[in-house]
Amino acid sequence: MGKSMRLNSGDYSRGVVESPSLEEMLHKNHHFIQQVTDTSRNILYIYDLAEQKNVYINLAITTVLGHHAETLSQAGSSFLFSLLHPDDVKKLAEHQQRLYTARDNETFEIEYRLQRADGEWCWLSSRDTIFSRNQDGSPRQILGTAKEINHHKQIEEELRQQTERERLVSRIAERIHQSLDLQEILNTTVADVRQFLQTDRVIIYRFESNWSGIVAVESVGEGWLSLLGTAIKDPCFEKPSVNNHGRGRIQAVEDIQTAGLAECYVELLTQYQVRANLVLPITHEDRVWGLLIAHHCRAPRHWQSLEIELLHGLATQVAIAIQQSELYHRVQQLNTDLERQVRERTQQFQQSLTFADVLKRITDRIRDSLDEQQILQTAVQEVVSVLKVDYCCAALYDPEHTTATVQYEFTHADLGSGIGQVLLVADTPKVHDRLLKGEFFESYECERTGYLASAETGDMACPDLFDRFAAKLLCPIFLDPASCQPGWDSLEQSTCGIKPGAIGYLAVIDQTYHVFSDTEIKLVNQVANQCAIAIRQARLYQASQAQVKALERLNHLKDDFLSTVSHELRTPVASMKMAIQMLELSLKQEAQPPSEKTSRYLQILYHQCEREIGLITDLLDLQRLEAGIQPLNPTRITLQLWIPQRVILFQELAKNRQQTLQIEISPEIPTLTCDAPSLERILVELLNNACKYSPPGSTLHFKVWAEAAKICLSVSNTGVKIPVEEISAIFDKFHRVPNTDPWKQGGTGLGLALVQKLVNHLSGSIRVESTAEQTCFTVELPLT
Repeated sequence: MGKSMRLNSGDYSRGVVESPSLEEMLHKNHHFIQQVTDTSRNILYIYDLAEQKNVYINLAITTVLGHHAETLSQAGSSFLFSLLHPDDVKKLAEHQQRLYTARDNETFEIEYRLQRADGEWCWLSSRDTIFSRNQDGSPRQILGTAKEINHHKQIEEELRQQTERERLVSRIAERIHQSLDLQEILNTTVADVRQFLQTDRVIIYRFESNWSGIVAVESVGEGWLSLLGTAIKDPCFEKPSVNNHGRGRIQAVEDIQTAGLAECYVELLTQYQVRANLVLPITHEDRVWGLLIAHHCRAPRHWQSLEIELLHGLATQVAIAIQQSELYHRVQQLNTDLERQVRERTQQFQQSLTFADVLKRITDRIRDSLDEQQILQTAVQEVVSVLKVDYCCAALYDPEHTTATVQYEFTHADLGSGIGQVLLVADTPKVHDRLLKGEFFESYECERTGYLASAETGDMACPDLFDRFAAKLLCPIFLDPASCQPGWDSLEQSTCGIKPGAIGYLAVIDQTYHVFSDTEIKLVNQVANQCAIAIRQARLYQASQAQVKALERLNHLKDDFLSTVSHELRTPVASMKMAIQMLELSLKQEAQPPSEKTSRYLQILYHQCEREIGLITDLLDLQRLEAGIQPLNPTRITLQLWIPQRVILFQELAKNRQQTLQIEISPEIPTLTCDAPSLERILVELLNNACKYSPPGSTLHFKVWAEAAKICLSVSNTGVKIPVEEISAIFDKFHRVPNTDPWKQGGTGLGLALVQKLVNHLSGSIRVESTAEQTCFTVELPLT
């Protein structure tokens, strides 16, 4: 370090030379300060503004810049400014201008670059303040410190590059997400990459199936060769090399001349003006789709790790864009296919809806008819009308399924008539085997010069090549045996001559080019099924009508027989009763009274004769009521007086059976206009039943009340419950509820039938309720 760089001790000893001890003290302090400043790692300097040079610089300047302190001090500011980076000259000049106006203790900082002795640039950070001033107060000297900040600046630059890289990747990723145009995305990507790397060319090279390729996308600087659209087929790009890229290999070449590359590869790159390159694979669906390549053409280049990471991230984003674009095109294709399918399905659906309406109309017309001829004629006519075909007929099998006879037909064409034609099943076994199994049969025949093709052989003909085309569809009129109840076969075959299986078939023929669709086949099948159901219904109806007529005839014969027998029996039974009475009277007139045994026999004869007379009377009354010839003689009846006189006998009967009969007659009952004998017969039958079917100790209730314009009478008893399933049959003639007569009272089953007929005869109604061992009969009669 020269003398000019040392602090002058004489400056500090002026005025105190006379004292050697003080001078010695100052010298020691000066030496100490000199040692401290020289050992500092920071650069310390004093710059004189008037002399325009550093009057003091410590030794740290040599360590940092490699220039000697004496050199910097003697050369002045001109040499210092010659070392300054051109981009920092203006900034340093502005810094000095701020110092001229600075206040005491005010500090200013600045960062700038100086060129080292070895030619490299060194970043310094300085802090300057006013050290001394002139008498006029203007700054004279500046005290400053400076430190090297190369490492800090390097970190800042890396952070800046990383931020820029992340911003670039984010921008490209956002563009990928916002756009589905792959070409636009790739063009923007290579342009952004070239700008970021400040290189000469960036391309995307796409492989073909034979491992050759083409430059699909490019961004190239001015003056350099364009490779866009160039097809490259070179041994260097054979499959082994591609596989290396497929395994994620990144190739970074700083200088192709010294990198030890294959000669063919060096020649190829030299041909394209490449001096350094960076190659990253673009993989898609586990295969190499292409390469993202950066070319530096002007000189060799060192590729930084951040730059490699950038291209690696962008290659991933490009792969995503490729996948997204392919998925988009697949979706577009799928949408196109889906739209086509939707149109087809919509047409099919519309046709199905049309056919459904047609089927409903046909079904309604068929089901509404019980005429087999009308059913089949309607079916063939509707099929021709809906399908727009030439001909349709209905043929029915014989019971043994050996022949099929055409019964009904309809046609728009001049094809002649097939009505009455008998077809032998054995002549076309393949057709009828399927029909008899419940399966449809279709055939398409095309003929030209003796050549015949049909759907059975899979040879579908083009109508333009053939002179005649015939489409045939046969659907069975079939009753499914699985849907029939056990015994249905024998029962219905015996009653109406129909059994499960094929009844016949519908045959559809079209002479034009017509391939029956699934919907058309389904329609004809369903029409045939409806025909089968309707035919079965029609034949069952015809059979049931015949049975009804036969049953009506038998019922009339039965009624006539019962009426005749009743009349024939009434006279002899009445004579028997009179004879018994005369016999009893004769025995009483004799001197010796009849024995107890004889009297008991007479009572039995009398009781049984009365029973038979009652049965005959019931039969005759029923016959008259059913025939509508029972006389009706309405009279005014005061029920409060009339009823007690009729039920008094049943009070004695209930008492003898250890029962209680409770009678409840509303005092506000109006006068009833009714046929008294019929009403009395109703009361007698209901009370008799109540006493007969109630156990000892039970209570019987008889109630009469008025309700609106009618009179209500009810008789209820306990002890026996009528099953629910028997309620609807208890008013049938001769019907007796099983297991409900524990006392073996007997009976003919005519009493309740007669009661119902009498109630109806009086324009009333009767109902029965039986729950919890209690049965109640309620009769409602109009007041007039």
